[in-house]
Amino acid sequence: MTYTFLYFVYICMTGLQLKRGGADKTAIQRLSARKLSVSYGTVKKKQVEYGANYDQKVKEWGIEVVHGNNLQKQMEFHIRDLEQQVNSASSSMAHEITTKALEHAKRSLDIHNGCCHPNIRIVGDNVDHKVKPRHMTTQRTSTDLHHFQLFAVKNRISSMHLPHDRPIVAHDEINISDLLPTVEDNQMLRHTWCVLAGRVISRYLPELKWMAKHLPSLAHAHMKEAKRKSEIVSIFGM
Repeated sequence: MTYTFLYFVYICMTGLQLKRGGADKTAIQRLSARKLSVSYGTVKKKQVEYGANYDQKVKEWGIEVVHGNNLQKQMEFHIRDLEQQVNSASSSMAHEITTKALEHAKRSLDIHNGCCHPNIRIVGDNVDHKVKPRHMTTQRTSTDLHHFQLFAVKNRISSMHLPHDRPIVAHDEINISDLLPTVEDNQMLRHTWCVLAGRVISRYLPELKWMAKHLPSLAHAHMKEAKRKSEIVSIFGM
């Protein structure tokens, strides 16, 4: 029997769905004999074919991250070198020239940190599934399936501008008053609780759904980045 292209795609997807759903080789072969699925060998080949370069996006992210980190280290090394030149300048003209060069290098580093790749996170989670047979016998018992999934997530908010070799503020320069909440902090916290409570009420009480469009947004410094949808790439599953 000669399959048309669309029919082949249909039975190929059927075979892949059966394999993903846990069907064994015998079940797929029986359906293949009745032209309801492709053969088990074809299913395995298509899994390899469709899964080729599935992690290409993650590899591209990795190359961008490494390139950005190397460039950042070079720029930071150049800034430290300019700082030494500024401190050891022998004349006012040399001091002025190196100071301008230092300011330009710092601006370039800020621009680089703002537009470079925001880095990625590798996230994993496990799923345990127990399959019970319809008729329990000594040969047919429950089957415990243990799955694990890994996927990469591109950070929506970049932290490349933060130093990785030193704290932002030295511990001996921190005032205890900076750690204690002020009156304004308590008022902001109370306002945040009210907004969050209003969101829950308007979501789960149908009679009060009209409240949702009247609730204010919780403003923060990264609202624009947080509204973007996360880019997720599946890496591995077993």
